[in-house]
Amino acid sequence: MPRDKDQRKPRGDPLAGWKKENLAAPKHQKQQVQDFPQSIYDDVGPVPAPVAKRVTEARKSILKRVPPQQQGKVQEPLGGGGQSEDLAEPKRLKDDEQGMCPDGDTRWPPPKSTHSKPLHLLLDEKGSKRIYYHLIFKNNAPEAKTWKQEIKSKAQFYHKQKFPPAPPITEAGKSAQQIQQEMEQLEIDNKGKARSAIITAKMQRKLRELSSGPRGTIWLLEEENIDVWRCIEIVQKASPPHNAVNLGATTEKFEVFGVGLKGEKDHVLLVSQKVTVI
Repeated sequence: MPRDKDQRKPRGDPLAGWKKENLAAPKHQKQQVQDFPQSIYDDVGPVPAPVAKRVTEARKSILKRVPPQQQGKVQEPLGGGGQSEDLAEPKRLKDDEQGMCPDGDTRWPPPKSTHSKPLHLLLDEKGSKRIYYHLIFKNNAPEAKTWKQEIKSKAQFYHKQKFPPAPPITEAGKSAQQIQQEMEQLEIDNKGKARSAIITAKMQRKLRELSSGPRGTIWLLEEENIDVWRCIEIVQKASPPHNAVNLGATTEKFEVFGVGLKGEKDHVLLVSQKVTVI
């Protein structure tokens, strides 16, 4: 009797499912825009006249289908009643809220504020397209620690798979100076491999810039290359006093910024500040 297809599947290690779900899963599944309401933190400018006109036209279209006695209760359509999300007029920051953002950069909330719900960011390279994410960087929400730890654990796990640890240094018959030299050389080798992986990811656009401004540059690191975050940690730790990564044209100090949602689900967002090396 032929066995069931599921029974013929090879058995893997306990983490195989984790890897398959998060790293190999297609990114085509998208939640509805209504699941991620537009936040007030963004770098979007004033509503263009054509957009405002479409909002008005969408409202008129809805009013035609509503009895006269109920028309006063109709609100401006979010996304034009099922149309593109850019029909919704964006909310605005108040002056005091904008003043809390360092350097007037309102792409994300002020430091040490609390945000558990998704936020969005306007992409420089895509014009009006936004990505949705959970904020981790300087976010006081308790969930932020969990999101950050998940990224750290995944990065370490996949980094060990791609770059197995070198054999331990033997001390027998060696002077303290020889041991020290071997340890220093091992650190140089590890740093070189890590930086090479970072540069390769950047050249292949697996690590790419999304948005830049006074508070720093936001990058997207694809989940399949999450081990590159561990590479960044290694390079920065081995690069005193600035603890930054030399990318060639610039030197950047990276931190985890957030984790992507919707079309960028489980991709890692990083933020960096330029460092001047003399």
